[in-house]
Amino acid sequence: MIRTALLAGGALCGLAYLGVVGTLYAQQTALEFPADRTAIQLPDGGFAGLQVVSVRTSDGLALHAWYRAPDPGRPTILFLHGNGGNLNGLHAQISRLAIPGCGLMALEYRGYGGNPGVPSGAGLARDADAAMAFLAEHGVASSRVVVYGHSLGTGVATELAARMKVAALVLDSPFTSIAAVAQKRYWYLPAGLLLRSKFPVRALLPHVEAPVLILQGARDRTVPPAMGRADFMAARDPKVIWCAPDAGHMQVLEQGGDAVLRSFIARYVEGS
Repeated sequence: MIRTALLAGGALCGLAYLGVVGTLYAQQTALEFPADRTAIQLPDGGFAGLQVVSVRTSDGLALHAWYRAPDPGRPTILFLHGNGGNLNGLHAQISRLAIPGCGLMALEYRGYGGNPGVPSGAGLARDADAAMAFLAEHGVASSRVVVYGHSLGTGVATELAARMKVAALVLDSPFTSIAAVAQKRYWYLPAGLLLRSKFPVRALLPHVEAPVLILQGARDRTVPPAMGRADFMAARDPKVIWCAPDAGHMQVLEQGGDAVLRSFIARYVEGS
């Protein structure tokens, strides 16, 4: 009787565990890409010289983005944001990326900010490709683009820089892979194995030929700073890592990272 009860209890626990695993697998898109679908809008009176543009993807989506052209001879920063919210909530970060004279594109992903489509790893890669195509059509060669990714955007940015010649790659609060972050958060589940979009930043960094800057906050509770250090070790030279001692996941630029970025671009992109 006792053995039968134990077996029955074990079976129920096993079924419950499988149910949790199945739920996580089924809902992973919502968990990995908690998109804010509210349409993005520039503030009244403009914002950092940006204008609203439309970027068309290879699978036929028209995505909103904010863009300003560079001065002659200056590079352009392509900003790829993290997985939560949308560009409406990132004005503070974007304003610090608006380096005088440099171009700037803040891309909104599919399924975010009023854009059509459903986000996925492959989809966001297409979106980044579309942004690069837009820049090329407007006279900005890929070799003059500084690809800047924040959080989940570091996965999109690294994948792009690993297969395309860019001016530089900047990773703000990067992970080694989104699968590693998921496994750390859901330690009791095979989360890393279940994810369709793994964003393997550390594995891809050896294939990036451009200079790499890694920015991170010592008080980041979303992505362990140790992951940024592991990424730094994996990257090729030239590479720079900088840590803001009091910054969390979203405060790196405002706590000195913007100055580090400007210095990095001046030295490794513009050679001054």
